[in-house]
Amino acid sequence: MNNKRRKNGWMVAVVIALIVLMIANVCVGGYVVVKSVDIIEGDELTLTENVKEDDDEDDFDFDFEYSYNDDDDDEEESEETLDDDWYEDDDEDDEDDSYSNGGFDPSDYSYIDEDTGEEYYNGLKDAIRYDLDYSLSWKEYEYDTDYENVEISAYYPELEGDIPNLDYINDYIFDEVLFWEESFEEYVDEGYFYKDDEFQVDAFAYITYMDEEKMSVVFSEYGYADDYYMYYLYSINIDVENGVILQNSSIIDMDDEFAIEFRERNKEQNHASGAIDEMTDQEIVENLNDPAMGIVFYTPLGLEVGINVEDGWYTVTYKDYEKYLKKL
Repeated sequence: MNNKRRKNGWMVAVVIALIVLMIANVCVGGYVVVKSVDIIEGDELTLTENVKEDDDEDDFDFDFEYSYNDDDDDEEESEETLDDDWYEDDDEDDEDDSYSNGGFDPSDYSYIDEDTGEEYYNGLKDAIRYDLDYSLSWKEYEYDTDYENVEISAYYPELEGDIPNLDYINDYIFDEVLFWEESFEEYVDEGYFYKDDEFQVDAFAYITYMDEEKMSVVFSEYGYADDYYMYYLYSINIDVENGVILQNSSIIDMDDEFAIEFRERNKEQNHASGAIDEMTDQEIVENLNDPAMGIVFYTPLGLEVGINVEDGWYTVTYKDYEKYLKKL
């Protein structure tokens, strides 16, 4: 047997080569099968996603009347605000915003447009004062739920001090905190939310203005359900002298003439076209005066007026707002 192996060594080499070739074929076949499974699974996933996107009934619409999609840039920026640091209240920063004379430096809240030289409000920022007969404290709220992928949280002010109807005003502010929770529970009751679905809303309040007569609270609200995103502003204006909530329509006379000017100012300030331009003058008036769609709040620079739209919002700075105030 040993002599036969030595004489026929080339036959052994051939046999080994054949075995190696067979093993290689098996490996290649296995790779093809695995890749085929991957492709099939990928097609099934894509099909599932497309079916879900086409199924309007299963899309969470953030309480049926509000549907705000954010673009990728805003979405990325918004997600960064969900970190724990986003909720921290820095008293030292707040105190830096107040001045001994009770006023604010508008330049701390504005920017200059390089093209026009005009001064505009530069985004939400607290303008808290500590020299008034009333004050505020910050509260946090977390929705208590057994759903693993559901989170609703809020950071909001509670007013204290010499204000008529104080409990009513604080309840009114807290109602906005509860709004998304109640909307979600209603959605669940109607059978549109499933156990493994995702839902998250974070509502963060800013005190954009306060003095002896009035104050403005603005909620910046960000949320998503599965792949559907929302970014939304909700403004609350308070007559602290009389303990009254001021509706947007009771502050500014927003008629057809105002709508035409608002459209032009929006183009100039925001260099924007699209959502606002697609509205008729009457639709702009309707949205401006709507408590949910319209945005009106005081700032150290003046009055900010705007509209929530499908992919966020537009606001316009009115430093000359007094000429538009509603006549009583």
